[in-house]
Amino acid sequence: PVWKHVPDDHVSKARAALALQQHHLALAMDEEMRERGCTQRELAEELGMTAGTFGKRLRGHDPLSATELYSWLFFLRRIELPVHQCEARIGA
Repeated sequence: PVWKHVPDDHVSKARAALALQQHHLALAMDEEMRERGCTQRELAEELGMTAGTFGKRLRGHDPLSATELYSWLFFLRRIELPVHQCEARIGA
């Protein structure tokens, strides 16, 4: 996609970065559905979303919330929950 000029302020840059991240995740979700041979409705249910909400987020009509963003990242195995040093020592 062609991105319009983004104003040089933190909020505008954050919105543009979120839109770009959402676009990349939507492409990855489409790929995931193709690989699994599943529908948007099935994937939405697995993510705990309604099919309507998932479709709007997938098409970029509504922005992902922070929780949805991370949910999609974890679902696609793009990130893992970090283990802090103090938590790693608890079971030792």
